[in-house]
Amino acid sequence: MINKKKMPSNDHRKWPPLKLQYQAGYKAFTLPKIKQVNGVYVVMAQCPFPIGSMAEKEWQRGYNKAYFDNLGKQHETNARH
Repeated sequence: MINKKKMPSNDHRKWPPLKLQYQAGYKAFTLPKIKQVNGVYVVMAQCPFPIGSMAEKEWQRGYNKAYFDNLGKQHETNARH
């Protein structure tokens, strides 16, 4: 009898292409949802994907890219003044 390896689950097929998750992370930083809690404004940026999944990693990569793009723009603006 041939020893068959356990086939990976098809859970990854439930998610849209990784490019869309990357773009969702980028958009989460550039267009944040802001909520007022006890008189203080809080940025609501929570990844909608399970922790440790490839989708979550791509979302985080997009969020980080948007952060560093913004940081670079801030440094350029401050260098001119």
